[in-house]
Order: sequence, then structure tokens, then C-alpha cells
Amino acid sequence: MVKFYESTYYYDYPWPIVTLAWFLRYPNPYSKHVISVDVIDRYVNDHGCLRTTRLILKRGKLPKWGAKISESYILEDSIVDLQTNQMHTFIRNLDHTKVMKVVENQIYGVSPKNSNQTFVNIAARIKSSFGWGITNKIEKFGIVKFSKNSRAGMTRLIVYVRVNL
Repeated sequence: MVKFYESTYYYDYPWPIVTLAWFLRYPNPYSKHVISVDVIDRYVNDHGCLRTTRLILKRGKLPKWGAKISESYILEDSIVDLQTNQMHTFIRNLDHTKVMKVVENQIYGVSPKNSNQTFVNIAARIKSSFGWGITNKIEKFGIVKFSKNSRAGMTRLIVYVRVNL
């Protein structure tokens, strides 16, 4: 079975600040679990959009018996369109996908109600093929953790970027 998470948030910051915070989010003092971020590809396409692919290595908190699988590679693709003031992101884990596969799509844009706000539409799909009768528990755990962390982390980061730029 697959679990889905969808949400729309509004940040009280303009789209350029939120987009900049997205690209500057690692390293930062709130994300000590991120070990490395490597830009694999970056270019401006024929439509004038900035396309970026990054490989991120993260370390999770697992019991000692799970230490060998505590690191995970994440592939992140993003497209920034300055003509429409939108950024599309596509993020997925590359390993441990039998335990939990997470695929996340986000669209950031200028709020139609307030040009000093940025909206983000988030859609995530979490699937476990682990078996042993715990698949549903793993997927529920992923959804709860995802919904708890998705907005709080980005809000702290936007404030951090504004203060330090």
C-alpha cells in the first residue's frame, strides 16, 4: 500500500527569498544530519529556466543495530522559472527503497493574494515493501515525520537566510 501526503503552506516572505533559502538550505545549523550536498548538473534550458540536480547524503537517527543503513542518498531536481516566478522540485531517496521509498513534489510560487507571500504545494508519496506485517507502520511513520518536519524546517531556514544575508 502507498500513503500520500498533500498540503499547501504560505510563507510570509517573498518568492525570491524563499527560493534562495531553498538553494542555501544545506549546510545550516539546523540540519546537522546532512553530510554532503553535491551539484551534479546545473544549466539554463531553452526556456530560460534554471535546472539543477543535486545529490544529498543524509544521516538518520537509528538504533545501533541499524547503524549500517543510517545514511541515505537523496536525489533532488529543481526547475526555477523566473518568467512565472515558480520553482518545481522533485526529490526522492535512492537507497533503502524497500524499507521506505519517498517521492516528493513541490511547487513554490508567488501567492495570488499577497505578492509578499510565497505558497508551496507539497505532494509526497511514501511506500514500503518491507513486509513482515510492518509495512503499514513504516508508511504511517513516514507520513507523520514528513508532515511534522516539512514546514518547520523551511521556516527556520528562511529566517536564518534573511538574518545572515
